[in-house]
Amino acid sequence: MSKTLWSGVLVTVGLMACSAPETPAPGAPGAPPNVVCTTEARPAITVEPVDAATGQSISQGATLIAMTGTYTDTASVHTTGVPTISAAHERPGTYTVIVRHPDYRNWERSNILVGRDECHVQTIRLKAEMQKR
Repeated sequence: MSKTLWSGVLVTVGLMACSAPETPAPGAPGAPPNVVCTTEARPAITVEPVDAATGQSISQGATLIAMTGTYTDTASVHTTGVPTISAAHERPGTYTVIVRHPDYRNWERSNILVGRDECHVQTIRLKAEMQKR
């Protein structure tokens, strides 16, 4: 084959590849039914409260407040040894997160964006390094 013919074949194949239709995202109309979602409820926000000076967990006694729009969720740990607190299960949004503990100054972060995929929210994990009062 001549150089010109090969060039034409390569350009045609390249254009076909570039103009191929996109596959719809899983879960979207027309998407292949191969996405399997679990039935668990995943938290939007998970926070590990720690003492800023020692790095030790202080989740026992801490309260997590997660707010987005008019929605507010409050959570705390009721079991010794659990280092994290989770809230706002399966609720995407832009959150303000506050952690309170009676022995520490409040810890707050704003504009925490929580997205979602085809099945669940994409959990945002934060470490709240809290200062003693």
